[in-house]
Amino acid sequence: MQNLPLQNGPIQFAGHISLERSDDGIRPWRLRFDDLPLYHHEGLIGRASSPSGVRMNLISDTSTLTVTATHKPYTDEQNMDAWFRMDLTVDGKFHQRVKLPNEIGKVGEFKFIDIPEGEHRLEIWLDQFHPTLVQNVAIDDNAAAKPFNDTRTKWLTYGSSITHGRQAHGPSEVWPALVAAQCDLNVTSLGFGGQCHLDPMVLNDIRGSSADIISCCVGINIQGSCSYNERSFIPNVIGMIKTIREGHPVTPLMIISPISSPPREDIPNGVGMSLSDYRNQVKLAVQTVQKHDNDQHLFYFDGLELFGPDMVDHMPDQLHPDGDGIHLLGNSVAEKIMPVLLGDLKNRDQ
Repeated sequence: MQNLPLQNGPIQFAGHISLERSDDGIRPWRLRFDDLPLYHHEGLIGRASSPSGVRMNLISDTSTLTVTATHKPYTDEQNMDAWFRMDLTVDGKFHQRVKLPNEIGKVGEFKFIDIPEGEHRLEIWLDQFHPTLVQNVAIDDNAAAKPFNDTRTKWLTYGSSITHGRQAHGPSEVWPALVAAQCDLNVTSLGFGGQCHLDPMVLNDIRGSSADIISCCVGINIQGSCSYNERSFIPNVIGMIKTIREGHPVTPLMIISPISSPPREDIPNGVGMSLSDYRNQVKLAVQTVQKHDNDQHLFYFDGLELFGPDMVDHMPDQLHPDGDGIHLLGNSVAEKIMPVLLGDLKNRDQ
């Protein structure tokens, strides 16, 4: 096997905001690593260290590929599952999942085999929930490798644990990855379990990131944590839109209200607002900006039309879709959201 350089070589990281480089390897982050103290909350920082949607790309004719990596959490308090996982897709199609017993700090080798003969685009999807230090990538001794020049439409999506996808069957089956595969998109997922609270530093990251289309699903974490009340929620949704618009003035932008969560729909939280109330206010905030700014590239979508009460059989905890439910959600986004965003992008550029 020949080892490939992790920097300045054929391997390209994608789906991240920044990379933490050290002598031991590279750990991807979904926020700016150099500015960690400014994000303030360790819950957000911990979830952003989880590489949901992050992958390594290359073009190669290798028949085997081995990734050496370590589960390296940001804090000792971060939750962990039984398995440490990676997926390999070949030309955008699922090829293999490798699962190792999950042990913090233990070096593991993820060995992918039986890659089809010939040159292919290989994407290694990192574990969506466990912070990962990539230490080495190796291919066959006689194989060639070169960078993948990704010219696909860039899609950035922001959301909660539902977007983060801990419940997915594997790293390439979080719903943003499923939509990206179905619609041939280059995705960056800023789904943060329990931490979608319109943090200004996260909104700054969205404002400063390259994106052709953007979607944001907001409200469920805010309802659960009572982050904003009737006085403050609409102004902060408007502030989110305006911050994004500073960096993306005419980028197609979809704001999505929460999907179904039956126990929360009509029962007020600690600040007197039900999930239905937050959903209605997301819609009002978007309509306010649309009207005031005559924003022709800003859209609203009701989350109940993506994953409604008729689908709760795939929501065991009445909050998170299970692995199969995530596929249903991904199909809904691909069929209902993407035609709007991609259609607007096409019309705008004509």
